[in-house]
Amino acid sequence: MNDEINIGLLGYGAIGRLHGMSYGQLPFIYPGKLPKPVLHTVCTSRTETAEAARIEGGFAHAVIDQDALITNPDVDIVDVTLPNHLHLPAVTAALSASKHVYCEKPLAGNINDARAIARTVQASDASFGMVFQNRFIPALMKARELMQEGKLGRIFTY
Repeated sequence: MNDEINIGLLGYGAIGRLHGMSYGQLPFIYPGKLPKPVLHTVCTSRTETAEAARIEGGFAHAVIDQDALITNPDVDIVDVTLPNHLHLPAVTAALSASKHVYCEKPLAGNINDARAIARTVQASDASFGMVFQNRFIPALMKARELMQEGKLGRIFTY
């Protein structure tokens, strides 16, 4: 296991900010089990927002060109927190550059983009993960159990 892993964050809106903040919590949640996440590069669409994100988030570098982040040999993982309709080009570019990818949900803006991402993931040697941060919250697991047991009556929506 490497001692550190360099994170490249594409997008720094509300979710991007949350991802950036959350990386700092990983050593406390999983002590000694993961490489130390290093906030290496953040990418936004404008110079002034990229620099503000770099400062606020504690990133070492800021760029406005996603290809500069993706092709940077020092970036180990590309974390995609862009708007959903931009996931396909970002994920495809990152996987094509043999970067590991962590993608915010939902995977894509439509089923065709999701299928294209799935094909790219299958063809890549890099790892791919998608955010499902609420999956193992005890209250949600209990709600699922109650639904499966039919104890909640007829479910119309969830």
